[in-house]
Amino acid sequence: MANFQDATASYTMKGYLSAVAEDDGTLVVYVWDVLSPELKRVHRIAGKIMIERKASDPWSAVDDKTLALVSQETLDKLTSWLASG
Repeated sequence: MANFQDATASYTMKGYLSAVAEDDGTLVVYVWDVLSPELKRVHRIAGKIMIERKASDPWSAVDDKTLALVSQETLDKLTSWLASG
């Protein structure tokens, strides 16, 4: 696992993504921990996106559009949290 920690950053994010086969498609689940400079979790961002595609390997059903949605939802939630003070 690569470590891109920047000593000048206010926060670091550590994320997890899962793709799970479901009866009606593929469920993409994401969890991001927002970490302090001391690497203590100060906030968690989580969500899920259901896509209608299925595959024997669930990751094969996940396309760039789905990953862009994960990115956008993550940024929206992070921005909202940062704005809340």
